[in-house]
Amino acid sequence: MMQIKDFLKSIEGLSLNTVKCYEQTLWQLHSTIKDDEPTTEDIYSFLVRYQASSLHRHQAAIKAYLEFTLGPNTWPFNSRQFRRKKQRLLRYVSPASVWEILDATEDANHKMFVKTLFLLGCRISELMSIKNHKITPAGVHVVTKGGNEYIKVTTKDFNSELKAYAKKKKGISSLIPIAIMISSSRNWRRRPAMLRSPFTCSDTGGLLTFFVRG
Repeated sequence: MMQIKDFLKSIEGLSLNTVKCYEQTLWQLHSTIKDDEPTTEDIYSFLVRYQASSLHRHQAAIKAYLEFTLGPNTWPFNSRQFRRKKQRLLRYVSPASVWEILDATEDANHKMFVKTLFLLGCRISELMSIKNHKITPAGVHVVTKGGNEYIKVTTKDFNSELKAYAKKKKGISSLIPIAIMISSSRNWRRRPAMLRSPFTCSDTGGLLTFFVRG
């Protein structure tokens, strides 16, 4: 029988959702094999069924499991053996467009939500992790999906603005319902009206696909 339970206990630095995905993948693989541990042929037969959109998640789980049971550098495949995700040209938003979006956003909470995401370049989950005492002169301390904390450097003006907003609102909790409302949508194109702005974007694992040029 596969050592799935022992493997899951050994995992460190990954989010709870990622661990659950790994567990689901490994039990699915376990249900398809005849021996105690999967062979190279078993793994290939399992992975080849998936489209590129979900393939990476399953590969990551099985690769981590093989490193746990067999040691490092034990992945037996190369990237060309499976379906590759089509490359897409990323959409860019110029600095001028960012300010146009902010000017068109009438609600103060919506405006701060958009401004914080753009200026910090953070994920929605990272924004939701910001606490009053985490807004320091050195920058804003955010927590990643894996539970690690790091500092997002900010300008002095925005740092003061964000701290004043958090103090006035007794925290940035007023941004959280907006974040949840947006992140729960699978199609960001249906949400531009909420920000009262003409721009659209797409959902990529909870990360805004905006990139500032210039």
